[in-house]
Amino acid sequence: MGVKKSVVLSTNLFIVAMAAWIFLACYLGKPPAGSAKWGFIDTTGQEIIKPQFTRVEKYSEGLAAVDRDGSLGFIDKQGDMVIKPQYQEAGPFSAGLAAVKWNDRYGYINTAGTMVVAAKYDWAGDFSGDAAAVGVDDKFGYIDRQGKWIYEPAFEFAGDFNDGMAVIRANNQYGFLHKDGQLVMTPQFEFIRDFHEELAAVKVGSKWGYCNKQGNLMIPPHFDWAWNFKEGAGLVKLGNKYGYINKKGDFVISPKFDWAWEFSEGLAKVMIKGKAGFIDHTGKLVIPLNWNWAGSFYNGCAKVFHNGKYALINRQGQVALPAGYEKTTDFSDGFAAVQEIQTVNPVKKKFWKAITITRQCLRWAKELIF
Repeated sequence: MGVKKSVVLSTNLFIVAMAAWIFLACYLGKPPAGSAKWGFIDTTGQEIIKPQFTRVEKYSEGLAAVDRDGSLGFIDKQGDMVIKPQYQEAGPFSAGLAAVKWNDRYGYINTAGTMVVAAKYDWAGDFSGDAAAVGVDDKFGYIDRQGKWIYEPAFEFAGDFNDGMAVIRANNQYGFLHKDGQLVMTPQFEFIRDFHEELAAVKVGSKWGYCNKQGNLMIPPHFDWAWNFKEGAGLVKLGNKYGYINKKGDFVISPKFDWAWEFSEGLAKVMIKGKAGFIDHTGKLVIPLNWNWAGSFYNGCAKVFHNGKYALINRQGQVALPAGYEKTTDFSDGFAAVQEIQTVNPVKKKFWKAITITRQCLRWAKELIF
């Protein structure tokens, strides 16, 4: 008699628990989780556009691509959607045009949202002046603003134009193309970076040096790594340390940093023993090594990673915006994107706790019955 009663009670418990489970699950949908949303701040740290987007791109020419419901559109600096969401991917505006992916193909729109170069490419880069790199059938070439070929697809890689020159690759060697379509330097280097301040870092064998726009080596390749010139200083690596050279190839700041980056607004971020700070052009440490990570200065401020969150500091190293965001991007066009994790409504959390308890009751009842 006792066993029969236990089975009846367990059966009733199972039925009630199952009904509660179905009701709560249908009512609430998916389990709660912190939702990552992106917004934008200005260089004072003021939140101009509150976090509300699932994906964002940097601001350029007053517009930024944002994703709210699975498609990308563009907002202005007031946060108004000025180009409706309809794209799978979207790049920044450059020279008045932005590359977008629509129906699995790439084309270009203007700031009014009009498709001015038809979406027919496998890949598309940014416009620089009147030229942009595009890809078709695993080959890359360059088009003008009307979509006409400047240089038909023939390369394994085609970079964006910078200082009037673009990096190209053929037969696993790198060279340069002029923006008018003239092949200035036939592919001959193991690797080339973009031109900056009339010089480009090139890799010859296992070493790095710098060449001019005629392809002549101006600084012999004897560095273990090299980056762009900025503000007259080239970032290089010798052995395991980073330092800075002038355009003659002489060290102006000796290689003594564990990591370093290019100069911006007169300051460069450096790292020693896992801590980041900033030096000036003399190599003097003007902002102490207080941070776990740091970005470049823009309009007088730089982002830093502080106590597990991102913050902004000024040129004196003082915290201008307290740490509070999960992630942040570098500033572009006066804005930086910031991410915060938005918490779930506490009432909804309690409901999901009830679901968890109900699920456990189902398990117990099932064990007793079956």
